[in-house]
Formats: sequence, C-alpha cells, structure tokens
Amino acid sequence: MERHTQTWSIFFFVVFSLFHAPTAAKNSMFIFGDALFDTGNNNYLGNTPAKANVFPYGISFYPSPTGRFSDGRLIPDFLAKHANLSFLAPYLQPGNGDQFPDGVNFASGGSGALAQTFQGGVIDLNTQLENYKKFNEMLRNKIGDYETVRRLSEAVY
Repeated sequence: MERHTQTWSIFFFVVFSLFHAPTAAKNSMFIFGDALFDTGNNNYLGNTPAKANVFPYGISFYPSPTGRFSDGRLIPDFLAKHANLSFLAPYLQPGNGDQFPDGVNFASGGSGALAQTFQGGVIDLNTQLENYKKFNEMLRNKIGDYETVRRLSEAVY
C-alpha cells in the first residue's frame, strides 16, 4: 500500500510540474521507476524474464509490443503528450546514440529502490541514476556545460 502511495505522489508531482512549466520553452522529461514507467528498457537486458515484448503488450495503441508493461500507453506517454514532447525512448534502446531530444526514460519493470530487488534481472534505482549521470556527461560533450545545466535544471523529473 505504501509503495502505491509513493508512486501516486510522484505521479501527481510530475503532473503538477508539467501544468506549471513555462510555456515559452520546451522542457525535457527524465523518467525513473518500475513497470509503471518502463517504456522498453527491459527489452535490452539480456537474459531477464521481466520483458514486455510479446503479445498482448501494446495491442491497444501500438501495432506491436514495445516493452511497455501495458496493452497501450503508460503514464510517461500521457505526460509527454500533454507537454507536447515526443514519447521518451528507453535509455538502452540501440540506435538512439545521443538522440534524445525531449528526454530519456531510465525506468525498468520489476526494479525497486533497493539494489537487491530482482538483482541482475532489472535495472535497479542506483543503476538508473548511474545511467542518468552517463547521459548527463554525453549531453555535456554534445552541447556544452552551460546548455546542459540549463536544460537539466528546467527539466521535469
């Protein structure tokens, strides 16, 4: 019960942030979490049973499974649409390189705040934060320190 309360608290914080974001500039969004937020990172984790890349996942919105633990869109998808952002690609999706124009999704279905949660089978919160640091460094190399700080400070998390 406490876990659901925390999830809803985070959800309402993000929604509130999006409604009160300045409309002149386009913000970025960065997502951390579990299956409620994972847009497909687990698809790229070698030998884990926690994957949503099979039927019926995605059938009500996408033409094929996307890695979302849902038959359609997830909370981050609705938030991105409301904020006029593109759907956030999973951080581990091959071919993205440094192409994350509106933000990145670091979430992993089955993960928890503790590294011991489904250890080795998902991306735990500490690793999600490490991936964010790697993304931050990649962004600094691409657009410079000033622009990176500006973009990340104005982002919704």
